[in-house]
Amino acid sequence: MKKQPVTPDDPSSKANLTRRLHCAEGHLRGVTMMVERDDDCVSIVQQVCAVQGALHEINRLLLRHYLEICFKQRLQEGKMDDVACENCIAEIVSLYQLLGISLPNRKELV
Repeated sequence: MKKQPVTPDDPSSKANLTRRLHCAEGHLRGVTMMVERDDDCVSIVQQVCAVQGALHEINRLLLRHYLEICFKQRLQEGKMDDVACENCIAEIVSLYQLLGISLPNRKELV
């Protein structure tokens, strides 16, 4: 099965993700400087939460791309046997778990 690019083919979307990553990187460097300067803990925690929020949004955009482009393309190819289908489902579940989103297990669905 062919791997899909991590980012959307649309250059503006790729640019959007790249810009967001650079912003988060710069923000994190700022947090590092706050720690080195012995800034107050509350301010540092607030800034760490802001960085985490930015990264969460990046993950959300990438997950959406995966579901709308990569996974959809796999389904449209129509070449998925049961094992390949199970692998795709496992990928989706693991991505949701990484984002802290719990999904019902199969027993709960029946």
